[in-house]
Amino acid sequence: MSVPNAIFIDTSILDEQNYNYSSEVTRAFLEVAKRQKVILLLPDPTRREIKRHIEERSQEVIKALEQAKRKAPFLKKWKAWPVMVRRGYPRLDYELRKIANDEWNNFLKHFKVVDLDYDGVVLKEVMNWYDDQRAPFGPRGKRKEFPDALALAALLGYIKIKEVSVAVVSKDKDFERACTFYSELLYFPSLPALTEALLSADTRVAQVKEIIERNSTFIMKKIEEEFPGLGFYHEAGEADIEDIEVEEVKIDQVKVIHIGGNEVVTAFEATVNYSAYVRMDDHSTASIDSSENFYMVLQEYRGTVYDYTAISGITKCSVSSDWKTIKEVITFEIHEDDISVEEIPDESHWIGD
Repeated sequence: MSVPNAIFIDTSILDEQNYNYSSEVTRAFLEVAKRQKVILLLPDPTRREIKRHIEERSQEVIKALEQAKRKAPFLKKWKAWPVMVRRGYPRLDYELRKIANDEWNNFLKHFKVVDLDYDGVVLKEVMNWYDDQRAPFGPRGKRKEFPDALALAALLGYIKIKEVSVAVVSKDKDFERACTFYSELLYFPSLPALTEALLSADTRVAQVKEIIERNSTFIMKKIEEEFPGLGFYHEAGEADIEDIEVEEVKIDQVKVIHIGGNEVVTAFEATVNYSAYVRMDDHSTASIDSSENFYMVLQEYRGTVYDYTAISGITKCSVSSDWKTIKEVITFEIHEDDISVEEIPDESHWIGD
């Protein structure tokens, strides 16, 4: 497959990366993109959305700091504590936004950026999508889909003028469906997927894929080793979660994102089935006396539950000189720090039994 030199990166991809441009996945992509002189198409609705998300994350940081100070008031005695302004935090807000925007602008320097305004947008076509409930709109025709629709229309306007194809990188299923209507739009679900495609001219990519397929158990074994050491929390509230055991690992996909010398970096996605011992209060058994401000839970859920989760990560390996076997796993990293457990033990027991 010939990969277009012009690409569009949806906000969902940046959100997934938490706007961390120094991650292994992002750095590997930027190295290839800069070397191949990739053109980044940036529609105005997408630029605005990125700016808005950066501002929202800055506010989330400030709220987290405020919450930390409420939980530990002694923090305000710390001379280096950043939240010291009494009425709001304009200086801190400004500094956080500046850091995030500087990082974003440095990211853009790796490309030839083409800003797309609304000159090429055919509004009648956008409204036809809306009326027909066609992607990026859905059955409910949500208002929030209009920015995506305008971004898509801007891309199509660029394609019409330049007579080129465009690679669309997005986690958004609506974007994926929208791409099916246009042969000029090639959909990629992740940065690793696009990175591997950009690298496809290197014959070693196919060799690495074969090596991984023959030796995929090494990723599964590393996941089995590392997964129980992650953090675990329960969706339903406070709980003690321990004795994590991996029941099964399924590798969903592996993408080659960097090749250098006799070392390769791959990005993987996997599904992990696991068991865990969960202990949590059964609040339906609480004894309550509001007049006495009394609240006591009489029973608790406890027992082993079985759940599953999707994870992603990277692995850096050295390969043999003939590019046929993996010699050593140099780096292995699971991106997720905390895993959400949803299952609740079947039975409730009296506390103390």
